[in-house]
Amino acid sequence: MKKALLIVPLALLSVSAHAATVDPTYQFFGALPEADFGGSGIPNDSVAQTPFETAEAPGLLGLSAAQRFGSPEVTNDGAGTFFAQPGISDPTYESNFGSGLSLWNLNFYIDPGTGSLAGAPLTFELYFETVPGQISTLQLGSLEGVEQGSQNLGFNWLNDLASAQGNDPFDPFAEGLYSFGLAAFEESGGVQPLGTMQQERVAEPIRVAETWINVQVGDPTAVSEPGSAWMLGTGLGMLALMAWGVGRRRPGAGTA
Repeated sequence: MKKALLIVPLALLSVSAHAATVDPTYQFFGALPEADFGGSGIPNDSVAQTPFETAEAPGLLGLSAAQRFGSPEVTNDGAGTFFAQPGISDPTYESNFGSGLSLWNLNFYIDPGTGSLAGAPLTFELYFETVPGQISTLQLGSLEGVEQGSQNLGFNWLNDLASAQGNDPFDPFAEGLYSFGLAAFEESGGVQPLGTMQQERVAEPIRVAETWINVQVGDPTAVSEPGSAWMLGTGLGMLALMAWGVGRRRPGAGTA
């Protein structure tokens, strides 16, 4: 199985997003048969899943981790924490996506449902750590259909996005506990009276659902340095994703 994801950045706005480890969060942990994560042979039997209601049909957020093809199997505790080995999957592999790819991939699945809740549009964000304790945000915006993919922290575009948000690059040999998340937001706002005039009300989006997992890389006793308090949803990097074929706590063989 080979899969690649071409990322075209629309804007990279710098914002720091440091965090301590997040606990796994999900409603169901198990098989998600409809997910292929954009490739073939990618395990879909251990996925942290959070369903949510939209205007006409339910939506779903799903996260998992699995081995890159030819790499040691990624296992899990059945409760949102996955276990992977440090190292490079193929020392000779080089492409525009990057070299030095890790032995494991993060897999995500988003079914936006009807993409709206009571008339307000839903938007989605993916959170990832290139260094334990440093969370970066990928804003996916609104979606009209299922969005899924399998990503490796060795990909250049992920490290560029993390760097734009003040975070450090990924080291495939580093051990520690990495956190990954998905969230769905409902836009809020409207107008409110101010004297005799109407003034637009600026409000934070309402989080409708979220899913989080952890990936323990290497020795489980390794303690990563905690970051400062995390500000969920403050990432400002906007990217457009276009998939074409290679290729991480709340919610086995062959990823790219």
